[in-house]
Amino acid sequence: MIPRAHIILLTISCLVIVACSTAEDSNPTHRFSVLEENGVLVAENNGIPKYEGELFQYEILFQLKEDEREASILGRPSIARIDEELNIYVPDRSDRLIAVFSPDGVYKYDIGRQGDGPGEFQDITIQKVNNGILEVYDGRSRRVTMFSTSGELLDIITLPSSTMVRITGCYPLSDDRVITISTNANLREERESRWAEIKSFNSTGEELWSIQSDIIPGGRMIEFQSGNRMIRSSAPFPFRSYPSAFFSDRIGILVASSDDPNLEVYDTSGNITRIIRLGLVPQPVTQTDKNLFEANLSKRIDEASDSQRAMLESQLRSVEYPAVKAYWEWMEIDAAGYIWLRYNQALADGEVAGGVRFRLISPAGEYLGDTLRPLRSLRADRGIMIAIEEDPDTGAQTVVGYRMISIIKGLSYP
Repeated sequence: MIPRAHIILLTISCLVIVACSTAEDSNPTHRFSVLEENGVLVAENNGIPKYEGELFQYEILFQLKEDEREASILGRPSIARIDEELNIYVPDRSDRLIAVFSPDGVYKYDIGRQGDGPGEFQDITIQKVNNGILEVYDGRSRRVTMFSTSGELLDIITLPSSTMVRITGCYPLSDDRVITISTNANLREERESRWAEIKSFNSTGEELWSIQSDIIPGGRMIEFQSGNRMIRSSAPFPFRSYPSAFFSDRIGILVASSDDPNLEVYDTSGNITRIIRLGLVPQPVTQTDKNLFEANLSKRIDEASDSQRAMLESQLRSVEYPAVKAYWEWMEIDAAGYIWLRYNQALADGEVAGGVRFRLISPAGEYLGDTLRPLRSLRADRGIMIAIEEDPDTGAQTVVGYRMISIIKGLSYP
């Protein structure tokens, strides 16, 4: 048994991010409608949020602390999940296990361990905790393991051989089908094309359908059923497009590109069912944006090793800028089906006064408003915002949970 400390429950009512204002009613200039185009539902926004001001306050609920008498509670924590009873499941990528804590911060038990056998992990991503079942995806072993929330091994699904380069998610369905998602959004090579691919397999490993999407500068995600076209883009971070694809029990398969204000939703048969149009206005890349990017890149060059310096210097000399900025930097879906779009932090559009700004979209596709989330926040789950914070002196990582308090009249979340 690896020694475990407790989560220290903070009872102080200190708000870490204070709201700028309180909105009593919805914005009268906001427009949202749902219509049908060619058999597909279209959720239409006019780019103006439903609510003005901050949506939430964030109050520290718990944080992991190190006990002076014991080793660090977690070696390398990753994105935690929370079940219906608010128990906390924290993946430890160092020890290859999941540490479970009660809502009041008491360590309970571990699930899994490092290895190749049943119930063991080489890599850990908790996909969801729902109805007493914990789903864990191991990207290295390409399999999904299902446990009860008490730690009992229930089932293992191993993916068939696939042409997918990098599977980022695998989602078992109730009818023995599996949805897999692969993206290459995090490639180190700045100039490589970025794409998303979604596939469905039956229980015998037969591929049922696939969606492969190009990222086209200034365009939208394009569905096609065969081939593997890739559009190369020389735009550097943070101006490049980000493909994103997620599966949610609440809304289906969400596919998007950060250079397009429209989001697409597919059902588990691969059919497009809904388009979410946010109505956002394109923002041009300004000289200030270019100067900021080049100053940051120059700083990286000064701090780089000899092997990295030549590559970064070449990038600085050959940089090509797109005409407009990406609409968002990162996207996620929470357990309730709400969509979070992170402002482009690298261009200083999103990071303000100790937080990172996000747009919040309802499961129906309505643009609700903006919120300044705590720095290093990773996911909202059942009304709790999970963050991983790092001590600048020791490098020790701490998992922090923030209670999300709605300050908008009429906004019910989650």
